[in-house]
Amino acid sequence: MLAAVERFTFDEVIRGVEVAFKLTNHEITDGLDLDEFLEVLGSYLITEMLEGTSNELAQHTEDKKNILELYPHWDITFSFMRDLVQNEVFGKRQRQNPFTEQGVYFFHDATVIGQRISEEFGSWSNHECHDIKDPLLKMDVHETGRVKLSQFYGNSKDGGWQYTEASEYLRQLGALDESSSLQGPQVIIPNYVAGMSNCITSAPYYSICCLNECDRVFQHLEAVIPASTTSADEMIRAVESMPDTSSIQARKVSPALRSRLEEIAQVNGGKVPLHGRLLAQWLHFVFPRDCPFPHVAGTVNPQTPVKYEEVLGEDSTNASDDEVEQFLQSDAARMGPSPDAGAGMWNLKEHILESSTPSDLATSPLKQLLRTLSCLGLLAGLIALLFQQLLPQVLSISGLKTKSVEYDV
Repeated sequence: MLAAVERFTFDEVIRGVEVAFKLTNHEITDGLDLDEFLEVLGSYLITEMLEGTSNELAQHTEDKKNILELYPHWDITFSFMRDLVQNEVFGKRQRQNPFTEQGVYFFHDATVIGQRISEEFGSWSNHECHDIKDPLLKMDVHETGRVKLSQFYGNSKDGGWQYTEASEYLRQLGALDESSSLQGPQVIIPNYVAGMSNCITSAPYYSICCLNECDRVFQHLEAVIPASTTSADEMIRAVESMPDTSSIQARKVSPALRSRLEEIAQVNGGKVPLHGRLLAQWLHFVFPRDCPFPHVAGTVNPQTPVKYEEVLGEDSTNASDDEVEQFLQSDAARMGPSPDAGAGMWNLKEHILESSTPSDLATSPLKQLLRTLSCLGLLAGLIALLFQQLLPQVLSISGLKTKSVEYDV
């Protein structure tokens, strides 16, 4: 399955590069100089990674003209792409044919760089997530992981191009805390940063979004606790022994949070499940700036801005001037931030991640037979794939003649 997804992703790169050649008035058989090659890759970035219009030349030209409005980080991203090209040229300098023309780039070269972009763009572009998160942390004076919606909009009104999402869209993302009528709506920082509104790109088979910093916490817990459940005391020791990272600081668990963890253990028969909703909720209050709040299943409906606007209309994800002004002038806006922000969201609705799928629990002989046949089919496909890939190499090593392997893009 992983091989199939990887193949689909590569095929999408091929299609995107073909579109980029077309949009820049080049044939896929053309040899390009460096400037032309970078122009093609720039079009590939806009259409495939930045959700520009991929098949209309006029709209694509307009997107390129207004690229800084579409994507303010374009200049540094273009430099990243240029570095990939230079690294690729440097890496294959020993393998180049000295009798061929140098400094000429072809379709194959563009597909190689396109594949590199799809693999490395996510981790490289995470600096943009810090640009989103850091201003919110400065507003979070009590370190509750929350910012009043009036402050959120106020930062945007002061000249920022971020923090313009409508309150209803934030609600659907699960990034809005409305548990306190006195404080008014508050944006939950980790839910907002890791939310779909901040996905840098959304390709057909994957999305590039901000990293969930809480994954580091779970990696530590899974390494320290060799079981799916544990006691409250052992969980506290594991959390307090977590090493500091660049984003998460280990901390002592307060008496109030110790009591909350004991509540979770009581709900689950004396043990704390590592992969339950309640532990994720508890970790949110231990690391409120890094661990998202886990909403009860079915209460939120996160969508990318593109999908959301397909249903509710263009610009429905953005707050109108009237909405922004309403929150800026509200009574809650005049209240100072509370150190107890978010306390009203605590609830004891548990949901354990299942360790099996419905097919694993099948008791019908027919279902068991179908499951067995499916497994055998997958195994046969894997063997056929290995046979197809390895046979030419084995025959070559053994000295037997075989048809040369054709390059298949």
